[in-house]
Amino acid sequence: MSLITQKSQLEQDLAEKDAGVLRAATALHHAATVLKGENDRFWAIPTDRLLAVLNADLALTSATFAANTQAGSAINALLDAVASPDLSRRAPLEMGRTDIIFDGTAFVYVAPPEPEPEPEP
Repeated sequence: MSLITQKSQLEQDLAEKDAGVLRAATALHHAATVLKGENDRFWAIPTDRLLAVLNADLALTSATFAANTQAGSAINALLDAVASPDLSRRAPLEMGRTDIIFDGTAFVYVAPPEPEPEPEP
């Protein structure tokens, strides 16, 4: 009597394939985590310096955003396909701040609206 369930060659091969997919997905999960950390770090640069970086070379900024979005979308799609609850982090796909926009010619800071004053009782 064996305490280990005997598996056919096909079952062993399928288990190895699944293990390989999981190893690759784990690497992609790490990449998504790194992209998220770098995205957070980049968008935390003080506003004046961040605007200078974004506007220094608009073509390069646009190409970088496009590449990041393309890479993040591919990584996220593969992680979604694996559908493992242990691999839940996703790469960011959008700018990390809503108070900076591209106005057609440059990146600019847009101050948030002032909150409405509370009515006097």
